[in-house]
Amino acid sequence: MPKEKFDCPEVRWFCNLRECLGVEAELYTYIKLAAAAKFLQMGFDETKISGQSTLNLWILIENAEKTQEVCYLECAGILVGGTADEVCEHIEKKFKEAAASLKKVRDMLTQGGHDADALLPEIDGGLDIKRVKALMHDS
Repeated sequence: MPKEKFDCPEVRWFCNLRECLGVEAELYTYIKLAAAAKFLQMGFDETKISGQSTLNLWILIENAEKTQEVCYLECAGILVGGTADEVCEHIEKKFKEAAASLKKVRDMLTQGGHDADALLPEIDGGLDIKRVKALMHDS
């Protein structure tokens, strides 16, 4: 055992790290989806947790290596309401937010002198909701 004193970081440091890791995990999902060769299936499940409508949203993709993978866009996402129209509106908003987030990262890469198309490819429309509209179903 080392005899050095270990100072535990403040609680707020851990909270900030947790928030950052959540955003980073979402961005990795968006990157995978944008680069997917195909969207094979999309599913969602609206439910209530303690009376609050929530949504789980996933997409089965085929990647460039021709393997399949399930990507989770949202787990227990808070819904304003649980009607069919409100769920559809929420899903469309999620795709717009995902596309805007990915665009910010691509813009930062370009501003840094990097090739965003090589590093973060957007295949067949990337995160355009039109890629999944025919695949949507309530699972």
